[in-house]
Amino acid sequence: MMNTVLRKIASVAIYSLVLFSASAETLAWYHFSEQEDGVQASMAENVIKDSSPRQKDGSVFTVHNKAVVTDDSLLPTYRTYECLVDDPLNGVQMSNGTALDFAAIGTSLAQTGSVVHVSSFMDGSSPFGSITVEALICTTGGTYNTFSPIVGYCSGEGACLDENWSLLLNPSGKIAVRFSGNISGGTSYSSGTHAINDGHWHAVALVHDAEKDFNAQGQPVVRVYVDGAFDAQYSFSSKRQNYSNGPLLIGGYYGNIHGRLFNGLIDEVRISDVALAPEQLLKVVHNYPIDADTLIYIPFDGVPGFRDTDTPNLNLVENGPSARLKRSAMGTTTGIPPVEFVTDRCADFIARGRFSQEVQPNGASLRFSVSEDDNNGWGVECARSTYMATSFTAELFFKSDGQVTGTSNAFYRNILRCGRAGSESMFLKIGDKLHFVHNNYDAESQTYKACWHDIGDDHEFDDGKWHHFAIVYDRDEKRICLYADWRIRCLQENVDLEPTDYLFFINNNPAGDFSRYFKGWVDEFRFTKRALKQTEFLSIPNDGKDTLFRASFENDWKATSSWGALADGAAIGAADFADAKTERLAGDFVCVTNGGEEVICGTNRYAAKVNRGYVGFPEFSPYEGNDLTIELFVKMTAWDEQANVFRLVYGDNPNYDGNPICAAYPTAKSGAAVTSLSTRIAYSTNYYYDVAGPNDAKYGVEWNYLTLPSGVNLGDGRWHHLAFVASNYVDAVGVERTRTTIYVDHTKGGSHDHVGHYAFRSRYSPRPRLSLGCGASNTRMTAAFDEVRITARALEPEDFLSMVRIPRGTVLMIR
Repeated sequence: MMNTVLRKIASVAIYSLVLFSASAETLAWYHFSEQEDGVQASMAENVIKDSSPRQKDGSVFTVHNKAVVTDDSLLPTYRTYECLVDDPLNGVQMSNGTALDFAAIGTSLAQTGSVVHVSSFMDGSSPFGSITVEALICTTGGTYNTFSPIVGYCSGEGACLDENWSLLLNPSGKIAVRFSGNISGGTSYSSGTHAINDGHWHAVALVHDAEKDFNAQGQPVVRVYVDGAFDAQYSFSSKRQNYSNGPLLIGGYYGNIHGRLFNGLIDEVRISDVALAPEQLLKVVHNYPIDADTLIYIPFDGVPGFRDTDTPNLNLVENGPSARLKRSAMGTTTGIPPVEFVTDRCADFIARGRFSQEVQPNGASLRFSVSEDDNNGWGVECARSTYMATSFTAELFFKSDGQVTGTSNAFYRNILRCGRAGSESMFLKIGDKLHFVHNNYDAESQTYKACWHDIGDDHEFDDGKWHHFAIVYDRDEKRICLYADWRIRCLQENVDLEPTDYLFFINNNPAGDFSRYFKGWVDEFRFTKRALKQTEFLSIPNDGKDTLFRASFENDWKATSSWGALADGAAIGAADFADAKTERLAGDFVCVTNGGEEVICGTNRYAAKVNRGYVGFPEFSPYEGNDLTIELFVKMTAWDEQANVFRLVYGDNPNYDGNPICAAYPTAKSGAAVTSLSTRIAYSTNYYYDVAGPNDAKYGVEWNYLTLPSGVNLGDGRWHHLAFVASNYVDAVGVERTRTTIYVDHTKGGSHDHVGHYAFRSRYSPRPRLSLGCGASNTRMTAAFDEVRITARALEPEDFLSMVRIPRGTVLMIR
């Protein structure tokens, strides 16, 4: 175990070294990761660190109306508005921690703010050669009248009247460069092609090859790249033979008449003394959850503090319908607070921080407010489309401000709606309950009529906390489901939505309604043109997005899940956690890594020991699906006949001995060799349990003996890994079946095919419950359990929790 810890520490150290190392070509690299989120930068000398071998650290100057002053209120702030950075030059993809948020206050040349200053960046006698200047920026524009400096190398330590080179942003949001130019003349800079002042992260670069980049007149040519793609190139009339001694300035200039400052975020400023190829430039990698069927994806990752009036397109999907912010056009249109991108995001607050970079790259959410008369506000309007013509899934994270009062329709606030002013196809409202409405074709009247459904208990979702909902419509099956917090809360069969052109609105329809405006936060809206499975929803992985349940017994009886918070378990009967701390897996096993990337067997210091008792977990993740893998480590000493190794049941029976969804127990009596397990599977040909519970007319159960791998005795008093895998499939003649298979120590044992779905789908309200060591009729066992994990898919053995047995007494093993 100690060796494992040392290996983990060593691997972290190596990764950190690679992550922040710089090649010999790097003149400077500023990561702006000196402080945590929300901390203002210090004016201490050389506080901004350069990770290159030159160690050209910088200081922060505050600027007031062109003059350097000492004013702490003007200092930039470190922010965790994450962007993933692809750096092919060093062969790593970085997930950088913080950026610097520069706030330029005022207009034109009379601005106040801050600048990063690096003294004597180059020797004044250095030859003027090839150069690459890169930065990541995120901005919505500035209040300057000509340009806003991102990074520039000036001549002279004072007013920066003359630049060796600079990378600038114009008021139009396009990149400009200056190359060996005189600022006061104002003639030697040009604008780029693409406006990037859109509140998203962009990688910008200036590149000049001193041997190749010249035009026919021998004038130097500078190329500009935006997000790794060529943007523009410029020719300039002069070329310096040597650098002039001066400072590197990031975020603005100061002094004389040139007090221009940058307004926005800057990160990962890298300067190289070679002309990097496009594939070597830093690139922002979003990793957004978008596939070929995604019609709309809006991450709401605008710059926090930015207030917009008419964002042209919030939708990141190319060729998808545009989405923009729109103010109410009904009632009183004055005094409506603007929407704001704020740092209150579901990554920080929902389900104990389950977000990962893979699905949550943004650093903000969108906050809606309403007018004082409570009748007017803002909405996000998506352009007209045939949203309902096919199967679809609409998802959104939302958080109400918790102030919706009253129960009548007049008090409900629209979170999402789809339709037109007088004709609604679907909407979701918040009040004392969630109010889900969709239309449905009525054959008798030959019209589409509204169907209304109330979801949840009193103010269950109007609680000031983040929630996720997903509306899933399967047009082929004519079935519509509403999932709230990954649990199915409404299911309707024989639904035929009107397949016509509609508008989608997040919040209200600003052109067709008032007094229905939602007050609160939204994040991560996605509309997909197919009926997604529950495992495909926007989710927040912990140790895997498919992990329904995990208990490691390192902290008493706590369980975790990627799908939501779970109640703690308990030791029932003669189970003792304190004594179980002597049941250490480390005596028999050692953790191994999966491809050298991560430890996949957990910490494995302690186990749960039961002595004719059992461990019970009162609730389970609200899973709706077919495939499942249950795995655990078990060491059995003695057991009653039919005492279950694991038992997953529906119902509230306090003894955990209700009808199992699935279960497994030894077929041999205590003391005999255990070479097979009796397994139970509940299956269904009609998909769902009834609201009141399992219905024998709609589902069946089946017990089967599954043999263990040849030579395995599960009852030998040693640690074993046990896995039960249920997988749904369709056979050659179109019959849906479920195959259950047993694995011991990663070796396949027996399997059995059942006709029908594995029936882990339910409208039955109590959550499933899990027990270890508990069977029917008060049967018990003496055993130790560890690392229980239940996954919402059929895992292959290479994906199981893994341990390698190391013979006792081994001092050294070289593989």
